[in-house]
Amino acid sequence: MNSPIYDFLVITTKNLPDIVKLEDVTQPVITPGRTTVVLIQNGFDIGRPFITKYPKNICLSGISHIGSHNDGGVITQSQHDRCLISYFENPILPSLDQKNKAEEFISLYSNEKNSVSYVADAKRNRYEKLVYNATMNTACALTGVDAGRLETSGALDTVAVPAMREVVQVAKADGVELPEDIINTFVHSDDGYWFEPSMRVDVKKGNPIELEVILGNLLRVARELKVETPHLELMYNLLKAVQFRLKEAKGMIHLPEKRPISDRFYK
Repeated sequence: MNSPIYDFLVITTKNLPDIVKLEDVTQPVITPGRTTVVLIQNGFDIGRPFITKYPKNICLSGISHIGSHNDGGVITQSQHDRCLISYFENPILPSLDQKNKAEEFISLYSNEKNSVSYVADAKRNRYEKLVYNATMNTACALTGVDAGRLETSGALDTVAVPAMREVVQVAKADGVELPEDIINTFVHSDDGYWFEPSMRVDVKKGNPIELEVILGNLLRVARELKVETPHLELMYNLLKAVQFRLKEAKGMIHLPEKRPISDRFYK
């Protein structure tokens, strides 16, 4: 029996490349040169693995802005569902073909329940969302508090906002000028709610976090561009320990009963 051929593969899962590589898992349903991969996921530079593995396939970027919170089992959607579609630039394919495929997907995905639109620059929009996800999301995951308590405790001003400035600086070095009011916009995006960002919820549930695509990839680019990111680096390395704990609890990491002794000399 012949396997079905898909025009589009839409991926909306958590993106955890340190646990499972989606470009490998989805190989059975991707037809080289035919299937368009649509990544409606968090993270930065997430199209690269698919373009590397499937150089003749178009890879689209979907950035979803939708706010909701769970209060005692009651789900409240606080923001309208908006999705920004663009493409991760594949240098060997015509730009017009990639743009046309993005517009074709928009025509299929749009309905009266959402607002889907085309944006010309996937990288810019990914950086914009990182201003929140690489800072508020990570700080709440690390501290165990929601966005409101992060602000009330003072950690918003001393940790998250300085980290936001670092994201803006990395973007600038990468040729992307973000809006002057972008930090203020994201700081106030949760006003009126004791909002728990998604990474905080994952830690709370004991699930692995999207650390590598949200922070790891960003810091790799920062190092390439020689931009100093001390706040982001510290959060990343502390969250690596959190990720280790989460993986161990899920049985993904197994340690010997007796701790190995290191001969490393510290000074």
